[in-house]
Amino acid sequence: MPAAAYAASLLADAPPSCTAPLTTHDFWQETQLGQGSYGAVALVRHEASGRYFALKSVDKALVRRRRHAACLVDEVRATALAAGAPRVAALVATFEDEGHLHLLLEAAPDGPLLPEGAPPLDRGEVARRLAELAAALAFLHEKCLVAHRDVAPGNVLSGSDGAVRLCDFGVAACLETPRDRRRTICGTPGYVAPEVKTPGANGYAPFA
Repeated sequence: MPAAAYAASLLADAPPSCTAPLTTHDFWQETQLGQGSYGAVALVRHEASGRYFALKSVDKALVRRRRHAACLVDEVRATALAAGAPRVAALVATFEDEGHLHLLLEAAPDGPLLPEGAPPLDRGEVARRLAELAAALAFLHEKCLVAHRDVAPGNVLSGSDGAVRLCDFGVAACLETPRDRRRTICGTPGYVAPEVKTPGANGYAPFA
């Protein structure tokens, strides 16, 4: 399904009034899901449709003070380019107010695939999940021209269909071609690919 059509389908149950520009008043916050350097992510319920989403709200003043506006632009662009990719949390809409930029995303009701303290997955389950992630990353690289660069347990969620959802494009890079490379060392410590962290190290992926 094309990205725009899929995003629209997530709000399909809403009445016509939902076509008006969104504001935070259109949502009821259920719980906070996480806190980042520039804002927070909350599980919200769309009042008109009753559907649940993840709402990432970025503090614009904080971004400006730290002179990271370009990073925010890159994140929004990468998230938008990735819309419609398989096994990626879909970007449904973006909107802003005086203080914040908001990204409305597909919710993953079961949360992280590997929550803290959960028992390890068996080998068959690990193989299935890795195959799903590999398909997502290949599509991102080849079709969306996006390198995620932070594939860590906290960014791999369990979707409503039971399949993985890759989320958080905060350090993603937009590529010129599928073979384009980035050499910036970034991502979650302990989960950075060896060919990125150590020059000359052997790694399986041809790009970071």
